Amino acid sequence: MLVGDVLMTEKKYVEATEAYQTAISKTQNGALALRLYRARWSAGDRETALEGLTTWVEGNKDDRAARLVLAGGLLNTKRYPEATKLYEELSEEVPDNAVILNNLAWLYQQQDDPRAVELAERAHKSAPESPRVMDTLGWILVQSGDAARGVELLEKARDKLPLEPDVLYHYAVGLHRVGRSDEAAKYLRNLVNFYGDFSSIDEARALLDEIGAAGKSGNSKN
Repeated sequence: MLVGDVLMTEKKYVEATEAYQTAISKTQNGALALRLYRARWSAGDRETALEGLTTWVEGNKDDRAARLVLAGGLLNTKRYPEATKLYEELSEEVPDNAVILNNLAWLYQQQDDPRAVELAERAHKSAPESPRVMDTLGWILVQSGDAARGVELLEKARDKLPLEPDVLYHYAVGLHRVGRSDEAAKYLRNLVNFYGDFSSIDEARALLDEIGAAGKSGNSKN
């Protein structure tokens, strides 16, 4: 295990995976299961990482830490129904955990579940200074019709995470929704020019084109 830990610090993820596999073949415990998962994930073998941790969780349902990590991995790989099920179970056990509430709210929003707003509000109440929570609640509010309050929260999230492209995109959409399209276009142009691979790049391009087209139409009328 210690050899694996050293290899992880050196970013030798494949070698670390081998060390942890040797360790877990001798002694199985949650700490090793999580180490093996993270080594596989870092090495790019995400499917095997998820399969291995899923097997561990199925045999050790009282290992809440492993279940929380697994839920995050499922969310990150867009296996939303499985992630939702795990987060729902965890939220019942730990009702005021901001991370669990925040991620479950985000998942509900992806599924157009109206419970998203309530959970995001609860997450914000539990962690009012968390920029991730502000981003989630602000984005949900923008999408659900309360764009003015959403923009206020997204602006605070932007101040705390000024280089996070998804936060900047959410803020730009909010600005557009409240009629501040010129400001939105500035953020969108920066995103399109300097962040070519973030998750909402296609949507950012489309909105920038929409704002540009609307601006040209308005100028032609004048």
